[in-house]
Amino acid sequence: MKHLLFIILITSLLITDKVSASEKAHVILETSQDTYLDQDNPTTIYGSSDSIHIWKSFYHSSLGLFGFDLSTLTYNFDPSQVISIKLKLYVLDIYVAWDLIQNDSVHGAFWLNERNGNWDENTTTFNNMDWDGKHIKTISLRDAKPNSFIEIDVTDTVRNWLKTPSAPHALEILSIPGNTLET
Repeated sequence: MKHLLFIILITSLLITDKVSASEKAHVILETSQDTYLDQDNPTTIYGSSDSIHIWKSFYHSSLGLFGFDLSTLTYNFDPSQVISIKLKLYVLDIYVAWDLIQNDSVHGAFWLNERNGNWDENTTTFNNMDWDGKHIKTISLRDAKPNSFIEIDVTDTVRNWLKTPSAPHALEILSIPGNTLET
């Protein structure tokens, strides 16, 4: 069985804004809520879990949801002046089954999707989730290492979110093992 497990411990957005020609503002925005959904346990709520488990096999999967409340930002961003926005994930562990490691070109990957709409980490399960996410990009896990951070550029997506900061905004991560798709 091909199997990939990707465990995330900390998630945040790093927003860099151009204040003037020589000055930049850096803001870190932590998740307002996060959870994961598990197809094997479709009615279980994982919102209080300390980590997010994202995995995929031929028959089952789980995905991670990360909500951000932009209305809590104390700095008033002009979306046109935002230089970059990075999703920063702390990878606690990566497990790739031995049959995937045998072929050096196979490292696993995940899809990063945008999710707008209401959901709650204390009530959302695999069975009651609205499955209408918008694909942003595919990220290779080729260079990811356990106990380290990875950063993913989400500038265009979050720049659009800054136009309506009070709306609910979230990112969704789904594992797609056996593929290395560069972005």
